Amino acid sequence: MGRIELLPGPKLMLIVIDGVGDRPSRKLGFKTPLEAARKPNMDRMAREGCVGWHYPLSPGVAAGSGIAHMALFGYGESECPGRGVFEALGAGIELKEGDVAARINFATCDEMEVIVDRRAGRDGRYLDDLAKEIEEKLAENPFGVRIEVKHTTQHRGVIVVRGWKGECEVRDTDPGREGFKPILPKGKREIDRLIRFIHRKARKVMKESEWNKKREKEGINPANCLLIRGVGKYFPVEPFEERMGLRGAAIADNPLYLGVARFLGMKAFWVEDEEKVEKALELLGKYDFVFVHFKKTDNASHDGDCEKKRREIEKIDKLLKPLLELEDVALAITGDHATPCELKEHSGDPVPVLFWGKNVPKDDVEGFGEREVRRGWVGEIRGVDVLPMLINLAGRMKEVGK
Repeated sequence: MGRIELLPGPKLMLIVIDGVGDRPSRKLGFKTPLEAARKPNMDRMAREGCVGWHYPLSPGVAAGSGIAHMALFGYGESECPGRGVFEALGAGIELKEGDVAARINFATCDEMEVIVDRRAGRDGRYLDDLAKEIEEKLAENPFGVRIEVKHTTQHRGVIVVRGWKGECEVRDTDPGREGFKPILPKGKREIDRLIRFIHRKARKVMKESEWNKKREKEGINPANCLLIRGVGKYFPVEPFEERMGLRGAAIADNPLYLGVARFLGMKAFWVEDEEKVEKALELLGKYDFVFVHFKKTDNASHDGDCEKKRREIEKIDKLLKPLLELEDVALAITGDHATPCELKEHSGDPVPVLFWGKNVPKDDVEGFGEREVRRGWVGEIRGVDVLPMLINLAGRMKEVGK
């Protein structure tokens, strides 16, 4: 996508309800969580605006959260450096061109190294200290590099390798489900050897760590294995402000989404759910574009809990009520991808999207749900089209090709 030139007009907002797209569930009367949720504010926006759906990448292709958010901000697959880069930037780690980063799960394995809990109970107690202990032991390595390890939230963390000269294309060690062993690369490349070294060294440290003994005494699953995911090398891209013509700010409570924003040169703010709308209203006075991210819907999806996902959608809807008072703003509400509760994983299903606010035209759809949006005026678009469509509907898109 080339650079966009804008006309004067309303401020813009993009609200992402992570993994909101779903499939009908027997537990919800064959409705999706979005359809089953009581959400008067989003339904009102749908009635007053227009709706449709988007495919994050293309129909049937399941997109990761990093690449899906890059698309929503107007960037292509080739411009994504790997999810580990986003996680590191979101954790406040400064990266230089060529640095390699990976996200990690602190996981629980049995004595045979079979994974029994990929997320170590989603409990982050003592993992800051455990990460420091692992980093100290990785300081002496045969690769002549500096390896940093940092715990971020819950079971998540990042690894950064400074001064890596070789390639970094390597598959995740995470098999994606319990009951399997970590998948270690078997090749003779330097990156294969590095991943095996980090895995085995960390495993030894974690099995012997006093911090894990404390976790077990408190009834928490031990974090005795690292699952390495999303290895990528940092490189610069065209900043968001230059490409989209918007001075942007981001609000989230997860390193990945803050990292995507920082990678694109946006200002990023860690804010908990209850305060996100208030913070967004504050930032609209300073920025042209504000991105707001809600994560708990996706967590419920990965747990296969459609009732919890419905409740989380209802909580978000209540938080959005103050936005209905805005006059000089146009916004879009959507998800980055679908995460059907029955699958517990991302899917290539279409994702509902609604547009509301100043200058946005109205269609005849009465609510916001997977089946309803198919009657919407917007129709089918791609993830990369969502922001240009918002700019267009708000009356700010400048004619091109004169």
